[in-house]
Amino acid sequence: MHQSLRIAPLLIALAPYVSAQVTLLEEDFDTDLSAWQSEHQWHWEVPRPLACPSSSSGESPQGGGAARWGTGCTFMGVEEGSLTLAEPVSIPPTADDPRLRFLSYADSEACFADMYGIWDVHYVEVSSNGGASWDELARHCSGAGVGQWVEFDLSLMAYRGQDLLLRFRFNAFDPVLNGGFGWVIDDVSITTATCGAFTYCDSTANSAFPTGAITGQSGSLRIGNNDFFLTVDDAPPAQFGYFFYGPDPRMVTVADGIHCVAGGNLGIRRMPPAGMTDAQGHYERHLDFPSTLNTPLAIVPGSQWRFQFWFRDPAGGPGGSNFSSGLAVTFCN
Repeated sequence: MHQSLRIAPLLIALAPYVSAQVTLLEEDFDTDLSAWQSEHQWHWEVPRPLACPSSSSGESPQGGGAARWGTGCTFMGVEEGSLTLAEPVSIPPTADDPRLRFLSYADSEACFADMYGIWDVHYVEVSSNGGASWDELARHCSGAGVGQWVEFDLSLMAYRGQDLLLRFRFNAFDPVLNGGFGWVIDDVSITTATCGAFTYCDSTANSAFPTGAITGQSGSLRIGNNDFFLTVDDAPPAQFGYFFYGPDPRMVTVADGIHCVAGGNLGIRRMPPAGMTDAQGHYERHLDFPSTLNTPLAIVPGSQWRFQFWFRDPAGGPGGSNFSSGLAVTFCN
């Protein structure tokens, strides 16, 4: 029976995944610092190329404004000050992989410590108690990256379910060698991936169950666990079928059922091999995430896909086959 089986393939073209990401904070500093509390030398400006002794340019990579500590080619005067977000950002308790990202341009002393002390440190800090105390997320300084824009990507997983204030704090520690461009911050964002699953696109009656076959899932939606299973119930017993997936929903009658997955201009992808439902009309299949990574349909954190099960049903109608309901899944880190 296995050798005589012929399953008509669906479109096997590949489609890119759909990102499912929520932006909690987005600040490009294009116009002002109205959403921030600036202290001492922190101010808004449109950086322009300068012939400073240790850097060739402080120009913003986006061509717009930025937040800066320093004026001209110096940050002499007050040695310490903070740029603090005026209102806290709420990190949902169910947030998956919340992250803080920003661009940093540093032109100051290397912040190494020796027998004499430590200088020109740039701190990235958060507070979950309204500013009563602060946690250090990162610290850095010019070092080897002097005069270069560097992107920072910091995890906020430890702060899920909390209201966070964010601040950038510069501390020169002394008035010596403060003749650089200073510190510039641009393109600050806090994002989080969403995670969940829901059914859509009802199935039609088959030869064994008038309510139709239902697609479900078990295991974890977290990519790192790699224990996610696709399931189907209430399909005809002892019939062959297979799961397939793509990025978009649809509702098109095919054979005796409703085809609920679309792939835009590129199509959808079948998940071989085919399997057989048991005596109760149940079938399940482990979805191995690493096996998808080298395809355009890579299942990665933040990606959302639509799944469905096709199955033979010779006694169900003139088309001889049917589909389960659709299942939309957004995966997490």
